[in-house]
Amino acid sequence: IAARSLQEDYEKNIKDYEKNIEDMQDAMIDLKWKRHFKMAQDGSMRSQYELGMMYYRGKGRDIAQNYANAFKWFYKAGSGLFRSGHSASQLQLGIMYEHGHGVTQSNKEAVYWYNRSDKQGNASARNYLENMRRSGKAILEHHSWIFGGGTYYKALIPGKKQTKDMDQGLKIRN
Repeated sequence: IAARSLQEDYEKNIKDYEKNIEDMQDAMIDLKWKRHFKMAQDGSMRSQYELGMMYYRGKGRDIAQNYANAFKWFYKAGSGLFRSGHSASQLQLGIMYEHGHGVTQSNKEAVYWYNRSDKQGNASARNYLENMRRSGKAILEHHSWIFGGGTYYKALIPGKKQTKDMDQGLKIRN
């Protein structure tokens, strides 16, 4: 009986310990969210990205997965009205469009955002573009005058004839 009681106490202590760890992790996520929320409102692209990731993944006890909120924060960081935008946010926008997470699935939009991220040197964006090319969702074009040179990807639109018009590469978005 004494050994059984010790085992029960041990198991209870383990459960209490695990619960305390979970509570501490949730508290840290709550503090992180509050810090990033304030900084994001002040224009920090990094904090806007971090909030987007928290909503995209559903982190913490009070932060449920919410693609609409994730998209909002990624777009704020990625659009970069007067600058090039946050590369990792642009990558996430591409992922959301490619897979239809909270937005209407669009290869055209996915390629647009992956290209923007790739232009800033994000190797993951290049990998996503290459995967889209391999799966027949995008084509690779070479234009020495687009984006200062190099390669550029264009979305393939199912059912539409693809042209070689030089302007077509710039008109990824409607």
